[in-house]
Amino acid sequence: MEGDFVEDPPDDLVCPVCLLPCKDPHLISCCGRKLCLACITGIQDSGLAEVACPCCRSNEYETMRDKLVERRVLDLKVYCKYKEKGCTWAGELRDMEFHTEDCLYRVVSCIYNCGLYCTQLGMYIHERDTCDNRPEMLLQNEIKTLKEKVSALEKKCKEKDGENESQRQLINQYKRTISDSETHTQIILRANDEVNQKFISCTESKEELQSLNEHLEAKLHSCKKKHKVLRNEMMSLLRRSGINDSDDEEDDGLLEVIEKKERNDSFADIEECSTSVASKSVQYKTPLPFELCDDIIFKKQPDFEEEKPSNDFIVPKEEDW
Repeated sequence: MEGDFVEDPPDDLVCPVCLLPCKDPHLISCCGRKLCLACITGIQDSGLAEVACPCCRSNEYETMRDKLVERRVLDLKVYCKYKEKGCTWAGELRDMEFHTEDCLYRVVSCIYNCGLYCTQLGMYIHERDTCDNRPEMLLQNEIKTLKEKVSALEKKCKEKDGENESQRQLINQYKRTISDSETHTQIILRANDEVNQKFISCTESKEELQSLNEHLEAKLHSCKKKHKVLRNEMMSLLRRSGINDSDDEEDDGLLEVIEKKERNDSFADIEECSTSVASKSVQYKTPLPFELCDDIIFKKQPDFEEEKPSNDFIVPKEEDW
């Protein structure tokens, strides 16, 4: 039983087992005494084979709830159990539980989980003014922390502004470099196109030169064949003209010129050789064939098949010279 009674309770309301006013009193049929239900249950649960009445020692009895005694017990006047802490409340026992819940001197813990235990009155002051975990303090601490973070962030931003400015300048420089590179690239591409066009033109010119060279080689081959025929005709002419011994040296010089011209592959040398043959023909008053004379005079280079030398020449009249 919690709390102190204002007056001592009557003996008929006191349990003979716990010596306190009966709580949830029950009447024993054997002797008519009143006991607490908890005390009777404790005796019955003791495990003894024969449980006797604690008052009359009777082994046979019955119990029943006593409503009248219960009301009388609840009517008793008691003090608050926190009287020693300063509470001055006094009232009926039935109101004790309700008062205890609201008693300002009841020891409670801080609702903000700071770990403090004190009276409810002190806790009210603590939770209102001094607790570090109260919402307004937490909010103030959060605001303070945010202000510190903002200050640090502003400081970093100021430091970054200088870096960003230098980076912007560097980016602009890169952009200008890229623009110049693109311009140079366009110039190089145009130059490359021109080189490719010139290369194609040179290739075509090379093909033309090669074709012309092949044509000239064919002409030269034809001229060599004609020169060979001319030499044979000239040798035949010399043999038939009856050259004397005084002209041997000139003939040897002429043969040397012919052999020299045979070793060279130019049309100018062939022309010189032909001129020498023509002069010899005039000296010996023996004409050359008309076709050979025309070829020598007009420097014609006809393509014809090689003809075998013939000893039959047509001697034209003097008026035909």
